[in-house]
Amino acid sequence: MTSPTKSPASSRVLSPPLTLAEENQMRQLGRRLLDQAYAECAASTLNVDRHWDFVRASRGHKIFKAKAGAPSDVMISGIVHGKLHDVMACFYADDSHSFLVNSALMMPKEFIDGEVLHAIDVAADDHPFLFTGLKWCATKWSNRPRDMCYFESTGMAQAIDPLTGQLSTFGYNLIESVDMPGCVPVGTSSIVRTRVSIRRIFRELSVGSTHVMTHCTMDRLESLSLLRRRNLSALPDFLALSNATEVAQSIWLTQRLQCSPAKRKTSFWLQARCALCLSNRTKLEKKSVVESSHSIRVTKRFLCTMCLTQVPSKPPRIMPCLQFDEITLLPTDPELVKSSSRHSPKHSEASFRLKRFAGLPVLGFDDDDCDSFMIAEELGLRSIHNSIVNVRESFKDDDEAQTINPRDNSDGQNHLKAKLSFLAAQMDHTLILLEQQKAHFDHLTSCERY
Repeated sequence: MTSPTKSPASSRVLSPPLTLAEENQMRQLGRRLLDQAYAECAASTLNVDRHWDFVRASRGHKIFKAKAGAPSDVMISGIVHGKLHDVMACFYADDSHSFLVNSALMMPKEFIDGEVLHAIDVAADDHPFLFTGLKWCATKWSNRPRDMCYFESTGMAQAIDPLTGQLSTFGYNLIESVDMPGCVPVGTSSIVRTRVSIRRIFRELSVGSTHVMTHCTMDRLESLSLLRRRNLSALPDFLALSNATEVAQSIWLTQRLQCSPAKRKTSFWLQARCALCLSNRTKLEKKSVVESSHSIRVTKRFLCTMCLTQVPSKPPRIMPCLQFDEITLLPTDPELVKSSSRHSPKHSEASFRLKRFAGLPVLGFDDDDCDSFMIAEELGLRSIHNSIVNVRESFKDDDEAQTINPRDNSDGQNHLKAKLSFLAAQMDHTLILLEQQKAHFDHLTSCERY
């Protein structure tokens, strides 16, 4: 485990330094939220019809409202185009400048301002993308701007998959509203202080995309406002994940541009050049980057293909292995942290079942499962075909097991549900990739004609 790296208090928000006991309480809060988030994903995957009602879909994300006895108020499931480390790069920010840059790229129209109040733990080789700390953020919501002071825990970990017995890698981003001295609400007339708990679990699929399952606990009025809208704009950062690959690339390009000493004045009549190497190659692409002077501003810059191909895409080398069934939780000081989430006996029951279902693949909900299945089968995709064969073999194995031991019928059905859900997500993303390739081919064909 990395040794904590502490940052000084924010220069704009007068927040007192945390004591060692308060930092330990924050770490325990992060571990408790991680336990809760993983248990919620397992429960929602196995019992989606029992706990949730589908509301609407928006940009590949599906919104569900809670039924009686659900572990949270809102559940959102979707597949984003990008690898797991691309998604984690969008969320990781251990200082105020990185937080402003990442947020401006993810939410160019909605983000107003933000600050890292305290950085308790930051990333290192033995725990990539690790962050534990306190932040403040203001964004434009559906009706008027809102701000929140919150605890955030971000990172990657591994857990044993009970289906395969192998280590399963996942990422997490946990947000919990807290009350901090010095970080008082701005005012009800301009910006409204909101309280929300957001728990995200990220799983990379074998086809290269990432499945995101989010559980939210919020005020009743906020929950109703979110469900009444036609999209997820009430919580801007949900839609920002839809282009995780582009955002991760823009973050890296912004860092390169800030380190590059070559700067020149540009004008609309000058010949376009690459912003990094200053070459005037024929093939230039416009990419979003952040220019920081007295303010943070997202702009478009020309970049050549040679510089774009240098974008690193290496996954983390080492990840910690977590044992969810051996967690010991310490009580949180109510004076320091006033949680907005519901830690009810249902969560304890879900945590009790966590050891059994910890490694289950999270659910990828499909609208066109049958169509995706037929298209993938007609094209003869080997990966999909192998998955179908494995599922069919699982059917035979489970049928034999049920004849030997009838008590395991429910367990076998749960395993099959999880496998079929994972296969449906793979086929859905394969169909999307085929559509993208067809659009690219049609574009090249039209260019050759002219």
